[in-house]
Amino acid sequence: MECPVDYNEKKQTVIVSVSEEEVGKQIRIYLNGKQEPEGNHVVERCFEFLNRAEIEFMLKDELYGLIKAGKSVPVLLAELHTRKLNADLFGALAEIIIG
Repeated sequence: MECPVDYNEKKQTVIVSVSEEEVGKQIRIYLNGKQEPEGNHVVERCFEFLNRAEIEFMLKDELYGLIKAGKSVPVLLAELHTRKLNADLFGALAEIIIG
């Protein structure tokens, strides 16, 4: 069953509305794996962070390209991890991506 889904930008939360007749039943919610709910602005926030980061331009460009590709969060984090980035850089990007 499809349910209405909304995104609260201020709280950065996803809100799923379940109809009354489903109350009391066990439900499971599957998200489609998108890295960026509407309004989350992950790509823009990563760009702003990378723009200020004191790293080589080529690395900034490579990382931004990966993030902009729109892959699922687990795939994106795995690809960033394989780059063997500085722990602080990886941690900051992961925090933005995961939310």
